Amino acid sequence: MRTDETARGVIRALTVVGPVTLLTSLAYYFGWTATHASARYLGIDESILGFSTQDYLLRSITALFWPLCVGLGLAALALQAHGAVAASIARDRTRTTLVISLSLVGASMVLYGVLALGQRWTVDGFSIAPLSLTLGIGLVSYAVAIRNRPSPRSTEFQAVSDTPPLTVVCISLLLAAGLFWQVAEWATAVGVGATQALIADLSRQPAVTVFAVKRLNLEGPGVTMTQVDQTPGAYGYRYTGLRLLFRANDRYFMLSDRWSPDAGVLFVVNDTPDVRLQFSPGTG
Repeated sequence: MRTDETARGVIRALTVVGPVTLLTSLAYYFGWTATHASARYLGIDESILGFSTQDYLLRSITALFWPLCVGLGLAALALQAHGAVAASIARDRTRTTLVISLSLVGASMVLYGVLALGQRWTVDGFSIAPLSLTLGIGLVSYAVAIRNRPSPRSTEFQAVSDTPPLTVVCISLLLAAGLFWQVAEWATAVGVGATQALIADLSRQPAVTVFAVKRLNLEGPGVTMTQVDQTPGAYGYRYTGLRLLFRANDRYFMLSDRWSPDAGVLFVVNDTPDVRLQFSPGTG
């Protein structure tokens, strides 16, 4: 099979998945990634939360906002730069300088990406190694494309085809995978960072007082249980020192007032008639 036929088959396979379906799937994954990172920081498994697809899609907005803005800005700059390059490569000297410069910059970025992955270079747990690798491969590939592009004065015949070469398809998929990897890294950092910010100022979260018919055994740093009524069927047990995290699937997720990574406890209380909750505004 010829390479152009293979490329055509790859493109046809990619177009089977509609743009809306693809974007929804990506948003779902990045929302799940941010939630998973947040849950791991709290010391629980993400599956305990029982979020719906809509929950993950809504949570993906924070994770995708800045990558989308920065990506669109860089894409606009790249298109402008490409126009300037296309207008100047008619001169062989300019072409050679561009090829050498882009190749050196791209190779340096690839080298940094490899070293960053091997040595685990991060800033506050966030790595730009995937982005460095992706941009480096993109620049080197672009330099090769400039080098192989016929000059406007050249009489060399160039066949016109609607299907890009298989090499271009493979490089495009590789760049897409690298960007996907980097956005996943960002979503993880967003999930952990948001949770750290919440814990650092936990007093801003609504305070929760839980009244229960039966003893719930909510025990943790800062949590106090008081027996207020011994009448059968009454809400005789009161728990204080809790902060609301969120509510999902008829369950309240709460943290102890003195939560910490070493001694923190996350409580899950079902919304049932045997339990009554009283909320107070957070402070600060």
